[in-house]
Amino acid sequence: MSAVQRFCVMNLGCKVNRAEADSITAALVAHGAERAGLKEADLVVVTTCTVTSAADAKSRKAVRRAAHAPARPWVIVTGCAVALDDSQFRGISQRVRLLPDKAQALKESLALLNLAAPSNNSPLASRFGAGFNTRASILVQDGCNKTCSYCVVPQARGPARSLPPADILAQFEQALAAGCRELVLSGIDLGAYHAEGLDLPALLLHLFAAGKKIVAASRPLVGSLCAPSKQVAGTLCAPSEQPALDFRVRLSSLEPLSISDALLALMVAHPGRLCAHLHVPLQSGSKSVLAAMCRGYSLDQYTERLLFARRLVPQLALSTDVIVGFPGETDADFEQSLALCRQLGFCRVHAFRYSRRPLTPASELPGQIDSQTMRYRSRVLRTLTGELAAADAARRIGSSEWVLVGTDGLGRSDSYHEVELAVSLRSTLQPGRLYFLRFSGYRNGKLLATAQVPSAAGDRNPTSRPPANAPTGGF
Repeated sequence: MSAVQRFCVMNLGCKVNRAEADSITAALVAHGAERAGLKEADLVVVTTCTVTSAADAKSRKAVRRAAHAPARPWVIVTGCAVALDDSQFRGISQRVRLLPDKAQALKESLALLNLAAPSNNSPLASRFGAGFNTRASILVQDGCNKTCSYCVVPQARGPARSLPPADILAQFEQALAAGCRELVLSGIDLGAYHAEGLDLPALLLHLFAAGKKIVAASRPLVGSLCAPSKQVAGTLCAPSEQPALDFRVRLSSLEPLSISDALLALMVAHPGRLCAHLHVPLQSGSKSVLAAMCRGYSLDQYTERLLFARRLVPQLALSTDVIVGFPGETDADFEQSLALCRQLGFCRVHAFRYSRRPLTPASELPGQIDSQTMRYRSRVLRTLTGELAAADAARRIGSSEWVLVGTDGLGRSDSYHEVELAVSLRSTLQPGRLYFLRFSGYRNGKLLATAQVPSAAGDRNPTSRPPANAPTGGF
């Protein structure tokens, strides 16, 4: 084993898994370990996913790959797949340790690397800054109380629980101090957040106020969001009135009934600060299939809520998840899903083939769909996704949005589109900062930004400039 202990973290799964994997990485670095590639690592941590049988298979493949790496590393297997069924990882190697609990996984990782165990005197571990993504995932909630008939996540993650506001604020402060300018609030059921009297909209207001103070404490604040008197429901401020934006918040995923009037009012009152993009899982556009999924809402409720949101925030971008091949889904049911996706004008649709998970009610339903039909429906839905993305982008041509600039001439818009920067902009826009840019076209799946719209504070605003060690790439 090398003198400087080296490790690698392999992450599979959702944004929550990503945040937890980054926390393990940060803690190991803070205790003196060094990040390395798989071939050089003395220890590999695999954070697994079990949302589908394909995710289980990918998790097993990752563990086998890690166990047979050239340096013969120790392998720590943690996350949802091992929490739900650790038997699938047994027998891969004697150097594999199965630890569903991530705190125990970290403790064992430190022990295997001959590093001190975590304590009250442990060095501060920040999973933000150099080496991490520009867009920081802030974990605010875990677990789920819902009973969708096809889902094993509640069994793997446990009941819904919300992090204390002070813990969330600490993550928020670390991310801003490290130069992150887009902070993504993540949770298994994000809309279920409720702690110490704060629901999600109240938490957002708390973070907005705290975030502005955090940024202002490090540099004089120049410019602010438009005054309430200048707000018009559903519109951004006029381009000439756009102030410099020091940070923004994005929501990872919300159930339709969690999109409250208070949340939409925040989006109207804080344009730019709260991204005008919502990911709202649909799963099926068929009334009968949706009822069999036990999703807890009707198609009418789903449609009415999203149409209301778009009336209030016309520039709102909507994305979704759709499961194809759920037991009993007919061709007509599938066509209804396609029709609803077109009606609601999603900017992105994630297509998932139904996965028959053990111990779920759906696994016992009649009418299980064959794999060939599922593959066909998935291809059709992916084709539609491309068409919908192009249509949503087309309606944004000629308008302007805040764009988080990354590396290689790319960025990410408020509406979650990938953005290609004109050559003339690439030498003037600094990676890791937010700029108000005008779109002139759409090419190869990317909006084209060709002009910067001056803000009230101009480019001289020091509050949006990241520190020297800030992350500059990786969306």
